[in-house]
Amino acid sequence: LKIDPASFEAQLALAELIYIDARKIKQEMSQLGISAQDKQKKFELDKVLVEKLKIALPYWEAAEKLDPENERVLLILHGMYQDLDMQAKLKPLAAKMKKLGLMD
Repeated sequence: LKIDPASFEAQLALAELIYIDARKIKQEMSQLGISAQDKQKKFELDKVLVEKLKIALPYWEAAEKLDPENERVLLILHGMYQDLDMQAKLKPLAAKMKKLGLMD
């Protein structure tokens, strides 16, 4: 990105790298059950997940600016906006994805 700030591939690679921790936390959360102990663990992991997503979000948004119709980027951003309850950004993104045929 230092050499070519407009490089989508470099931006995407950086976004993916930063997103790895958030993805691992989401996987761990999905494997937990409904016991009181599991609920407490989910609550704790959710706090960490939100922080990781906030760090990764600008990199994914930058990738979208470089390739506004990239399916992977749009899907990840949609999930991040849902996880962060960012309704103001989620609605226009969902409309864009529907227009591109990526959502029903």
